[in-house]
Amino acid sequence: MFRRRDPDLLSQYLCFICMERIVWGEILRIMRTDPGQPDYQGWEMYSHKDCLRGVLHPEVPLAMARHWHHKEPVPDDAYQIDGQPCGICAGEIAPDGLTRLRIQDPVGTVRSPSFDEQSVPVHTNCLRAKEHRPG
Repeated sequence: MFRRRDPDLLSQYLCFICMERIVWGEILRIMRTDPGQPDYQGWEMYSHKDCLRGVLHPEVPLAMARHWHHKEPVPDDAYQIDGQPCGICAGEIAPDGLTRLRIQDPVGTVRSPSFDEQSVPVHTNCLRAKEHRPG
């Protein structure tokens, strides 16, 4: 098994926006929690960094200011979510239309994963409009 991921190696993951495979050097892991969904039950999806930048509002930087070692409890992200506008349309979000995106940039070795991350609130409908839908 490799100790580090080759940034040019093509992963098996598809970008939820463009549906193309992602190389390891460009991959973002996104943990998604929809309204009414328990926090422990999240959806995991992946994206190219550039695809996600193209979807997010220009005033939402991909700063990844938090660091999370995978073995520790998930850090509290309420300060990045509560009362913040939608990361896609910049509109106000009602609690029943809030989807939380925990965006994670993998760092570290394969055997000891950790992530630089940030959270972004979005309208559920805004996110669904950006997801690739066949047909």
